[in-house]
Amino acid sequence: MRKSINCLAPAAALLVLLGLGLTLSGPGAWGPAALAQEKKDPGKDKDKDKDKDKDKDKDKDKKKELPKDKTPPALELKGHKDWIFSVSSSPDGKYLITASRDKTVKVWDLKEGKDVATFKDHPTEVRAALFTADGKEAITTTGKWDKKKDKKDKKDEKFEGEIRVWDVKSGKLVRSFKGHSSFIRCAALSADGKLLVTGSDDQTAIIWDFKEGKALQTLKGSKTAINSVAFNKDGTKVVTGSAATPPVPPKDPGKKPKPEDKKPEPEVLVKVWNVADGKELESLKGPERDVSSVAFSPTEPYISAGSWDGKIYLWDKDGKVAKKLEAQEGVLSINFSHNGKFLAATGWEDTTKVWDVAAGKELFFRNGHKNSVTGVLFSADDQRLITVGIDQTMKVWDVPKDKK
Repeated sequence: MRKSINCLAPAAALLVLLGLGLTLSGPGAWGPAALAQEKKDPGKDKDKDKDKDKDKDKDKDKKKELPKDKTPPALELKGHKDWIFSVSSSPDGKYLITASRDKTVKVWDLKEGKDVATFKDHPTEVRAALFTADGKEAITTTGKWDKKKDKKDKKDEKFEGEIRVWDVKSGKLVRSFKGHSSFIRCAALSADGKLLVTGSDDQTAIIWDFKEGKALQTLKGSKTAINSVAFNKDGTKVVTGSAATPPVPPKDPGKKPKPEDKKPEPEVLVKVWNVADGKELESLKGPERDVSSVAFSPTEPYISAGSWDGKIYLWDKDGKVAKKLEAQEGVLSINFSHNGKFLAATGWEDTTKVWDVAAGKELFFRNGHKNSVTGVLFSADDQRLITVGIDQTMKVWDVPKDKK
């Protein structure tokens, strides 16, 4: 069972998740040239504007007419009081664990369809939660501000990220260790359970000796928050996915760029690292917006990433884009099936899609959540699909027999 966690992208995503669409008009739309043209022939332009509005209405209608799948989930689990950010499975596949904005983590019995343990008292929302290799313990990420006695002196205040380890059976906190100077967004465990990797808003990922709670390597190189991390099968490599740097507005918006002006190099948001020494092995180009989720294929030499640009990228062993799957704008979570044949993705919409990896073909999709779907994974036998969302629910779907 893979121990990778898909994490929701940075706080900027909250605007989208809350349904607040922001449309910005650039200087090209309302610059001097456009105003001059309006004065020349205002009637003609108004007709054009009407046509444009009709086209926009048609596009909106097309979006509204997108097919909706009415297949009900085999199981729906409720219990959290706020958004669920991520979901992971126990090694034997019998239990699921979810992390929530309500500052709790819940363990669920998949067969019984109920929660059997709740880990409380996290000082912040919890973005990542996962089982240890033997399934006896659970790992959660949190943190808090280290407040000084002198409240007036805020310069010395700092945020301390924290990893907590819980006994699943008793629900008691076993131990904790600190690291990262900002919020921890994601975590993943190596297959043998010896190494843990965490990603943070402090623009670093840390590889830990899990048993000792000791930081072994700090992966530096990102200019923004680390949204997602994953180990490869043998635990020798880590892949990280980062947020995109917000664009810098031009100093003179009305000035046209000259042909000789150099365009900035595309930002690299997906990086592969050597676990042994913490050095960057390769940068994978492709995504143009925030990378919210990364994963290694369990069977093929593929590294995959889901991006806000609405695409899922699969790179081959040479670091070249082998496949590009058209998903939906604002991909939030991706995960491979355990046999490596399928890949599932969720995002800002209420839709979960599944592809045949080899063919690059979409097989089926599911609706059912009331809003954005933040996490997805396949059951241990690949017979079911589990999704979680900001509607505070977890849904379990049967994979169609003709799609297995």
